[in-house]
Amino acid sequence: MVYYLKHFDDILMKFSADADSSDPGYQILWINEDARSLLPLSLTPEEAGKALSDRHRKNLRKLLEFRFKRHPRYNLPAGRLKMIERQIQRRAKYLLNRMPETKGQA
Repeated sequence: MVYYLKHFDDILMKFSADADSSDPGYQILWINEDARSLLPLSLTPEEAGKALSDRHRKNLRKLLEFRFKRHPRYNLPAGRLKMIERQIQRRAKYLLNRMPETKGQA
């Protein structure tokens, strides 16, 4: 299935993802080079570690159990929401496991 990541009406990225799998694969098909600065795809864990404080790490840990609150009327399909939840959880885990420890930054 093909998805679009948008910033308001501007398409930032087009990608395909397999929503039927417990570990969905994805492939980036196209990136809007004019708006690439809006995508943090090149941020390394080391760069993130320099910018994040203990307060940020605490909030990243909360994302390890992230779940969307379902709305009675306005929802994406359940499978798609679950896929997004898993990706958020994976990204938080990835960052927490790879960022160097920095203490006391505000």
